[in-house]
Amino acid sequence: MLLGSTARLLLLAAAMLFFSGAVNAEPDAPLAAALQTGSPSGASVDAAAMQSLRQFYEDRGNRYAWTSPDNGGEPNAAGRAVIAFLQTVSRDGLNPKAYTIPDTLRGTDAEMAIATALLRYSIDVRSGRVEPEKDDPELFRTRVAVDQTGILRNAATGSEIEAFLETLAPRAVEYRALREALVAYRGMAESGGWQPVPGIVTIKPGHAGPELQPIWERLRITGDIDRILPMPATYDDALVAGVMRFQRRHGLSPDGNIGPRTRAALNAPVSQRIRQIELNMERWRWLPDDLGETHVIVNLAGFDLRAVRRGEEVRKISVIVGRPYRRSPVFSDRISYLELNPDWTVPYKIATQDILPKLQADPGYLAENNFQVLPAGGGVPVDPASIDWTTYGRRNFPFLLRQLPGPTNALGRIKFMFPNRFSVYLHDTPARELFRQDVRMFSSGCIRVAEPMALAAFLLEGDPAWTPEALQNVVDTGKTKVIRLRQTVPVHLTYQTAWVAADGTVQFREDVYNRDTLLAAALFPAGNGHR
Repeated sequence: MLLGSTARLLLLAAAMLFFSGAVNAEPDAPLAAALQTGSPSGASVDAAAMQSLRQFYEDRGNRYAWTSPDNGGEPNAAGRAVIAFLQTVSRDGLNPKAYTIPDTLRGTDAEMAIATALLRYSIDVRSGRVEPEKDDPELFRTRVAVDQTGILRNAATGSEIEAFLETLAPRAVEYRALREALVAYRGMAESGGWQPVPGIVTIKPGHAGPELQPIWERLRITGDIDRILPMPATYDDALVAGVMRFQRRHGLSPDGNIGPRTRAALNAPVSQRIRQIELNMERWRWLPDDLGETHVIVNLAGFDLRAVRRGEEVRKISVIVGRPYRRSPVFSDRISYLELNPDWTVPYKIATQDILPKLQADPGYLAENNFQVLPAGGGVPVDPASIDWTTYGRRNFPFLLRQLPGPTNALGRIKFMFPNRFSVYLHDTPARELFRQDVRMFSSGCIRVAEPMALAAFLLEGDPAWTPEALQNVVDTGKTKVIRLRQTVPVHLTYQTAWVAADGTVQFREDVYNRDTLLAAALFPAGNGHR
């Protein structure tokens, strides 16, 4: 049968591709055997990765992808590109040694070493090196799913391997910004870092002494003061301004005084800051690339909430999070409705541990704070004055406490609901004075919001029935009203101790829940090494 010119050209192109090394002509028996035994070149891979490897090579007829049989089994162009790329992964806070391919390997050994290193990298950079809930029981994150076979296939058939592998890292601008910060702080480390500020006395404006030299140098290194500023004779306005900038970047009251907390932040070595950045890059790998076109993200370590629409931060609001012994959990959900003038059914633990001691000391506490007392199973309210509260404790409390709507209600005038197994939600609070604190851990796990009406307006934007004025009118009635959102809004409770703010400043916070310590132990079990 005669072929047309187009068909002949297609066949010729296919033949050239077939014999060019993109697809090797002959299947490799040792490769097939290694895949069947489940121990490719001694590499340690889990069952899912092993299945992905088998599927990948089965789809290509057990032919080499990364090495050339005709060249002594050395890595081919694709293999060399993968090897070269894996030596650049330190920019993602990963250890290149974890993906090193020994130069001595050839043939099947080299083929499988490259494939398994590529797989390990793709999993590590895409979904994280640790399983969140396994290493910290208060992290309720599901690792991002990785199409391992698809990654191997795309890397093996694409013409721009480096560009493809670059796409595997999280695409979030926050992650990319941390990657740039990591480069900057490593540069500071290579230049010698900074010296600690000596002494223990609080330094105030006008101070003169040898402590000014390391403070001035320290702030110049991190860009908190202009590098061309001369060393001042006293703690002058320019240096005070630099300290205040530093304090804001570290979540401290920007008063310009260098007291114990500011001194401790100044004296944290550059190695600690690098480690913080690496830990928080890992946390971004646990989040989906798509947080939602409109979403709310709460940073428990930063005590703030960001309302984001179309990639832009619309509002940043201060929050209060759980006490150290009632830490707010880390998870994602979707806000589905708001409740104006809510009542509060007190959880048993809070009723018995927090409220019971108060009303035992002051029997009038419930009436003063607008509580009802009901039988534990519900029913008709009971007169609290008729109860001898001293006879009850944590194990024999047969009552249900409910706080009615009003100015003293613990939930304030509005709550934002995303029903979940933790009974955690966002809400207003009558304790407004607590927002003046730098470290705001005062709740029993829920998130208290400093500007609830602003958050409500953000969530209800586009709904003509619920303007800010309409919301306020309902609040003023004191009557409970449920408002269901037209579309649910993703909410992400995170724990970030290092990030880059919208103005480009690198922010650090204290590890108030000790979660950096837990994550570091999982990622760097040898102290300074990588997992």
